Amino acid sequence: MRKLTLLMVGITLLSLWTACGGGAAPAPTATTAPTEAPTEAPTEAMATEAPTGGGTLIFAQSADAGTLDPALETSANSLAPATHILEGLTDFEAGSTTPIPSLATSWDVTD
Repeated sequence: MRKLTLLMVGITLLSLWTACGGGAAPAPTATTAPTEAPTEAPTEAMATEAPTGGGTLIFAQSADAGTLDPALETSANSLAPATHILEGLTDFEAGSTTPIPSLATSWDVTD
């Protein structure tokens, strides 16, 4: 029985030694700054130019959107791109729940 106990202790110690022993950690590598020149600052001419149609929208998120239909949205992955693609008739005033025009220019409230 004593031999079995010593064997088990020896195996345990050997396992711990090999698991925790490891070699030296690799030295961290230095990263270099991007070599791309910074983009130019927006100018007044850029702000007054008419937008152009077409192009590609690149939008990164953690998962694919299930649907882009706002009526069927059930997750944030669907809601985020839909809010960038679709614009509502009204929006909310910053910091409040007061509706302000977005696509709608005016509206009538009926009782």
